[in-house]
Amino acid sequence: FQLIADFLHLIAMVQLLLVIKTTRNTTGLSAKTQLLFLSVFIVRYFGFLWDDPFTGIHLYFSIMKLLYLAITGTTWYFIKFKRPYCSSYSPQADSFPFLALYLVALVLVLLSNSERLGMARSYSIWL
Repeated sequence: FQLIADFLHLIAMVQLLLVIKTTRNTTGLSAKTQLLFLSVFIVRYFGFLWDDPFTGIHLYFSIMKLLYLAITGTTWYFIKFKRPYCSSYSPQADSFPFLALYLVALVLVLLSNSERLGMARSYSIWL
């Protein structure tokens, strides 16, 4: 089931990026939410640096992690900075209080965890 879920997630991410590119419009999309996704992926995949990423099943996971990071980062960049796509982005409408969410998640992790690697994983889950 994980393989199916991974590919469905990947297809949805690519579809969003393609819709942005073809319509040249980011109305209704949240740069803050994309940044939140990107930070969750970065924190969750932090352990990637200590794995042997290019052997066996790790190769599949490494490729998927890199794709998730690259596509989410590109989507955020298009929404926030890349012309002509960013011209339809409305920062006033993007009012999600994501900094408060980061702080709450950090406090919850500090109260509930003591292991460093476990803290990174817990932080991404709380986010």
